Amino acid sequence: MNREQENEVIHRWQNHQSLRSIALELNLSRYQVSSVIKSHVQSRDADVQAQADANADAPPASLGPVPTRRASKLDPFNEEITRLLERYPRITVTRVFEELTRSGYRGG
Repeated sequence: MNREQENEVIHRWQNHQSLRSIALELNLSRYQVSSVIKSHVQSRDADVQAQADANADAPPASLGPVPTRRASKLDPFNEEITRLLERYPRITVTRVFEELTRSGYRGG
């Protein structure tokens, strides 16, 4: 089967023509038609996957530059929060807030 026939098979398949009718009109076996379509789909999927892998970490340009992470009000208190959680594993958020407020936390 030459490249022109393969292109014709793919074109007809994309226009929703059945495999059987493609095979009849082009005088090919249904196996040949399905083989051409399968290889076409696999190559398209590989191209799409490769493109997705290449752009996986990059945000779309339309979103603009990636913002920098701002410091949290809780950053200075991370050690104290960790210490409280290690000492009292079942401590409530309200109690942690009370302890942090005593230590100078001004958040809400």
